[in-house]
Order: sequence, then C-alpha cells, then structure tokens
Amino acid sequence: FRTVSMAQAQALEYGVALATREGEDVYLGSSSLNPSLLGPSSWDPPSLPWLKLNVNGSWNAVYGSGGIGALVLNDKGELLVARAKKIQYAGSAMHMESLAIAEGLHFCLEMGCRRTIIESDNASLIGWLRKGADFSFNLEVVLMDIISSACEVEVSQFCYVRRGVTKQPMNWLKGVVW
Repeated sequence: FRTVSMAQAQALEYGVALATREGEDVYLGSSSLNPSLLGPSSWDPPSLPWLKLNVNGSWNAVYGSGGIGALVLNDKGELLVARAKKIQYAGSAMHMESLAIAEGLHFCLEMGCRRTIIESDNASLIGWLRKGADFSFNLEVVLMDIISSACEVEVSQFCYVRRGVTKQPMNWLKGVVW
C-alpha cells in the first residue's frame, strides 16, 4: 500500500515543482474540518471487484496554476494506471482539487476502469459530492461534471483520506503526463 502513498506524494511534489520562484507558497486543497477527526489513518484496498481512484491537486496562488495527479489501484494495492497533469489556471485550491477528481474520472472512462471508489484528501469537497447538492457556486459546473462522470464509472462512494496517510517520496511517477 506504499504505492498509494508514493503516488499521491508525487502528485504533491509535481505541483510544488511548478512554482517558478524559490520560496513561493503552493497551497494544497484542504478542509476546514479537523483531519484528525475524519478519514482513515492508513490506506485500505478496495474489495473485489472495486478499484480505487486516488486523486490530489496542488495550487500556486500567485499564478493560479498547479498540478493534479490520479492513480487507479486494485484490491491488492497494485497500481494499474497513473497520470499527472499541469493545470494552467484554477481559481482556488478547492477548484484544483475538484479538477483532480473530474480529470481522474475522465481518465477512468478512457482506460475502461469501472466500479470505482474515489479518495481525496479534501473533506469539504468529498462532503459536497456525497450530498450531491448545495455546491459552492463557483465550483458547481465542475462538481456537476463529476457527478455525471461518476455515474458512468459506477462510483460506489466518495471517500475522504487524511493527508498524512499519503506522504512518502515517489520517483516512478516522474515524467507521467496526461
């Protein structure tokens, strides 16, 4: 299950690497909720026949750009496919995280991955998607796209996973692009 931690950490590192000046702040999508109260403390594989789509995004507030990463793992924790992508513009860290989920779902459709559980470290976003309503106005179009794509991919659930679960260095995702 180290693979999941490593891939999500690489998505984070990819976003940080997009900062053009040393010392710039790069904001990660986050929640106003206390992460110690929510989410598992370790990654668990999905049960057969389900797959897990783990996504992450990072955002540079100065330039409005950043990166997203998505990977699909099976019931043994084996990496099936992974992608990373630079995003030229997002209005906020929350917007970048929502793009990570949307692009990850489109990736699943493209790769033929069905019966999927989605994991993200953004508790607010996962909460909105679980409710399927009352979206933030500025994210409504992206979130409705996520809901639509989730039906096609047969998503069983949207899950929050604590950020601390996914912090290990990763070299094998370098160079993986959309």
